[in-house]
Amino acid sequence: MQKKKEINIEVGHRIQLSRERAGYTQEQFAELIDVGVQHVSNIERGAVGISLTALKKTCEILGVSADYLLLGGSASEDGNVLLQQLRELPVEQGVLVERGISQMLSALELANDKRA
Repeated sequence: MQKKKEINIEVGHRIQLSRERAGYTQEQFAELIDVGVQHVSNIERGAVGISLTALKKTCEILGVSADYLLLGGSASEDGNVLLQQLRELPVEQGVLVERGISQMLSALELANDKRA
């Protein structure tokens, strides 16, 4: 039996976490990236590596970066998750969020100016 490569284990674990956060079962996810369910299981366990084609589809479907899947780093993933959530908002709600963020950033700039 071939020993699992550490990189495959790490990438597989991050794919599994991202898939679960996105709310997909292995079956649903396998269909979306056009591979078999057993192959998804093998990838997530680190038994096999992921192809570039499947990696690209995984990033698009789960809304995560290849950097996160390959290298880790929760800040990148958190940003991608937030971005995906914002994209799913109706336009009117997106505009409200954008206005709110702009106001908060302006308030922070004023606070920084007062400290300087």
